[in-house]
Amino acid sequence: QIKRCAEMARKLRFFKEQMSKAGILVSPMQSTETPLDFDDMEVKLGELEAELTEVNANDEKLQRAHNELLEYSTVLQKAGEFFYSAQRSAAAQHRQMEANQSGETSLESPLLEQDMLTDASKQVKLGSLSGLVPKEKAMAFERILFRATRGNILLRQESVDEPVTDPQSGEKVYKNTFVVFYSGERAKAKILKICDAFRANRYPFPEDLAKQTHTVQEVSGKISELKATIDMGLAHRDSILKTIASEFEHWNHLAKKEKSIY
Repeated sequence: QIKRCAEMARKLRFFKEQMSKAGILVSPMQSTETPLDFDDMEVKLGELEAELTEVNANDEKLQRAHNELLEYSTVLQKAGEFFYSAQRSAAAQHRQMEANQSGETSLESPLLEQDMLTDASKQVKLGSLSGLVPKEKAMAFERILFRATRGNILLRQESVDEPVTDPQSGEKVYKNTFVVFYSGERAKAKILKICDAFRANRYPFPEDLAKQTHTVQEVSGKISELKATIDMGLAHRDSILKTIASEFEHWNHLAKKEKSIY
């Protein structure tokens, strides 16, 4: 019987902890017209604990998914800026090369540029990986990537102004957006391992402009949907906790009384 009372006291402590987190105050004890039986109270507390645990678990999953989407949105924005600037400079270079070709080919015009224009098969198709890495680890991340691939990568990094909520830890962390360009599957395997070691969250980035726009719209739509679902879940949890708060003192008093009798 004392063990049963101790188990009920644990559940009540759990409820009190949840109420203090949610900022809900315990109502003062009122004289109830129908006194609750000890066995009934045990069942009631068990049901409430199970419901509250399930609500918390669902909320945690939704929050993690929400934070991942927010990170993905940041990556899409920053990596998009990298690609736009690269495309602009590539277009400018192409125009310059065409201008050089249309004019008289001087001795100064690079032979490699002419070679690349004539033979498209010599152009290498590069793969890319993008994501976020904690700002404090960014320099070490860059060095290890460079050493592991013997410098056969191109890495672009840019710091995110606001701290982002890490999906794994749930803490606010300052991070850098990165895009790594590589050639070959071996280099990709090494980069993936290094990303895992540095807890760098990776997100797919479509190179096609139309796909980028579609992905940005899709992600922002999912973020607003998840936010609405999270708010509904929190409202449901608050209603459970308010029900507990109105009866908490009475239940606590009854549990202590039973324990002291035995």
